[in-house]
Amino acid sequence: MYRQGLGDCFLISFLGWAEPRHILIDCGVIVGTPDGPARMRRVATDIQRASGGGLDLVVITHEHWDHVSGFQQASDIFDGIAIAEVWAAWTENAADPEAAQLDRARQRGLLALEAGIAQIGAAASDELRPVVELLGFSGIELGADGRTAQRTGRTRDARDYVLERGRRAGSVLRYLEPGDGPLDVADLADVRVYALGPPRGALLRKTGGSVQRGEVYGLFGGTGGSFVHFALGLADRPTELFGDDAAVPLRLFDEGRGIDLAAIDREDWSTLEAFTAYFQPAADDPRWLPEPVDWRQIEDAGLRAAEALALQLDNATNNTSLVLAIELPDGRVLLFPGDAQIGNWLSWAELRWPRNATVGAPGTVGVADLLARTVLYKVGHHGSHNATLRKGGLEAMSSPELVAMLPVDERFAHESKGWTEIPLPALVNDLQARTKGRLIRSDQLLRAARELPEGRVLPALLEDRALPAEFAARLQSEDDELYVDYVLPVPAD
Repeated sequence: MYRQGLGDCFLISFLGWAEPRHILIDCGVIVGTPDGPARMRRVATDIQRASGGGLDLVVITHEHWDHVSGFQQASDIFDGIAIAEVWAAWTENAADPEAAQLDRARQRGLLALEAGIAQIGAAASDELRPVVELLGFSGIELGADGRTAQRTGRTRDARDYVLERGRRAGSVLRYLEPGDGPLDVADLADVRVYALGPPRGALLRKTGGSVQRGEVYGLFGGTGGSFVHFALGLADRPTELFGDDAAVPLRLFDEGRGIDLAAIDREDWSTLEAFTAYFQPAADDPRWLPEPVDWRQIEDAGLRAAEALALQLDNATNNTSLVLAIELPDGRVLLFPGDAQIGNWLSWAELRWPRNATVGAPGTVGVADLLARTVLYKVGHHGSHNATLRKGGLEAMSSPELVAMLPVDERFAHESKGWTEIPLPALVNDLQARTKGRLIRSDQLLRAARELPEGRVLPALLEDRALPAEFAARLQSEDDELYVDYVLPVPAD
């Protein structure tokens, strides 16, 4: 697990086979990370070193900047790394009708948000911060003028770089469906991979869960969904939004609707008669003029619309995450769910695979079985409240060997992004309890005993937290500021 900041980058190396094999799952860091591009170039350089210049498989879980930015920020370095195979979810396949429809809706929403920021940014840049921070997952931030949305990098370009590497001669590109598998990977004997998500249909659009039913961890908040259609409507007026004549104001409604603000300055009471008849409150109403009346203005509705839409877009893209369960020869499982939301998690319940690679072999493998055998869980969406299913998810991971890896930068999330519930304390506490302290966070340094004899395995503490001795002996790093390794011995045949 690389320690580049708030983002995902995991390199899985199978070193006990006849030939080493290497799988890379995602490579990115969130917009606004100090020296983000330089950090990702350092990560890419280490990937090239650790893999010997060749990756047997690259997986991109979903199209978010904090998962794919490195492929653009360090594309020249990745150009020097051979890639044998690329896997992505069916949602990334432009030739798939349902994927294309989802993508059109997403791009339309992003256009609406960028347009909305342009309209209200100058007057309310501070209030726009929650919107802009959410757009950071799509590689968008607020420009220096405080009102223009600008793309730090195109998430689509970073994603497409990886897909194109899979199309090159000598490489393979696969778009996976839920239920695909068991798949062979990199000629690794007795290693099988199961594709769990993302689902098709209604569950793909289910991004929230019930705390009362025990589905997710507790964090309450409204979505403001009633304003989403208003925001989406902005995207349908590109000539007005992005026309050459900047002096022409955008009209959200027909000219027959609303009141000319100049009529107020002229005290043109005949024009304002309808306004006063409908909206003038009682004389003793403290909200009436000359008191401030910002609460009456549509800008507030626009802000609520933008924030609600940004949150929905973020969740919807997270829910398209490709979810993989990697089964080792001894039956233990590594679970990599990307940033899957609740609908993705719930969709796995009915999936079944043949117990052996031969189709039709007796016995089946279900997700409950895979979860019970999970010994490594990559925590979704930096430990947020709705990316780890509680009931039927973490509570089903019953292996006494369970280890969790949490890619997070708590200080940066809180102080720079304003995301004070990343990671969610209730989830972190449950992870600590279920793993018996075997929780590895990317924002906690290994305190390695470097005075011991040379060797890759470095007995360590995570910060000041004592760890079980056997577990600590499996942690290693030659550069503990860049990454942390967890070594999982696989019994020989």
